[in-house]
Amino acid sequence: MPVLKNARHEAFAQALAKGMTATDAYAEAGYKGDRTAASRLSTNVNVGQRVGEIKNRVAEKAEWTAADR
Repeated sequence: MPVLKNARHEAFAQALAKGMTATDAYAEAGYKGDRTAASRLSTNVNVGQRVGEIKNRVAEKAEWTAADR
């Protein structure tokens, strides 16, 4: 999946992939709202797929780094 078209959704997905809570990631992405809105966005299929893709890329990079040592 390519970068999400909505820049705020992309920022939210990246923050989630870094390990932030949904509420903190929601604020980091520039949204104002509550836990409910953050939770709702975290269940968005596209956001979930993007988070998975980011995590997979990081894991692959870690494998290459470990193998190079």
